[in-house]
Amino acid sequence: MADVSIPDRVMAKDNKTIIIDYKREQKDAKYHKQIKDYGKLLADMGYKNIEMYLIYTDDQTLVNVR
Repeated sequence: MADVSIPDRVMAKDNKTIIIDYKREQKDAKYHKQIKDYGKLLADMGYKNIEMYLIYTDDQTLVNVR
């Protein structure tokens, strides 16, 4: 079985792409790597100006991943 990458939400409009991934668990560096991998995949597919966000639902925190 091949590896599958499925971000929770991807929005693209006017040459801008936003990736959002929701997490219930505690903050962890592995989530930053995961969303950066999503960003790389989308960049490889030709998407531009990619912004990446993690939303932690337990405490309603928004993290801009760079």
